[in-house]
This record gives sequence, C-alpha cells and structure tokens, in this order.
Amino acid sequence: MIPSRRWALGPGPRPSGNSWGPGQRLFLYTDGLVEAGNATGAFFTLERVEFCLDLDADLGTCLVELQYQVLTHSPVPVSVTISPRC
Repeated sequence: MIPSRRWALGPGPRPSGNSWGPGQRLFLYTDGLVEAGNATGAFFTLERVEFCLDLDADLGTCLVELQYQVLTHSPVPVSVTISPRC
C-alpha cells in the first residue's frame, strides 16, 4: 500500500510495457477537457476528442484542430495547452 492520507492507492506500481505500432498515439488529458461546457451546459465529449485525433492528418494538425474545437465550444475563456511529445 502506498501511504496516503486521503486515498488507498493499492499495491505499489508494477512495471509494464506496451508495444506501439507505426502511427499509433497516446493522448493524455485532464478532466477539464471533456468537462468544458458550452452555453447550454453540454460537455465537450470524448467523442469529439476522438474525432479530432482520428483526422487523417499529422499530429500537429490534429492537435490544432482539437484546440480550435475546444475554444469555440466554450463561451467562457478556457486555458488550452497542447504540447505534442515524441
């Protein structure tokens, strides 16, 4: 058990691995992305994230489109930082 004052995190971490094929991507995000609301309170859904990432384009173009979609979805200023890592 990992010591924690709030949550029991379970057994310690175990090393694992993954084999990535050509063109595969790993996309990490926080809940703020899919919980960004529009004027009616509708969230920016995971399906919209997947659509942007599934575009038949290079990674940079996909991320720029995702950023544009989030910024136009929400009527309030949101902070969107997208930083591709290879």
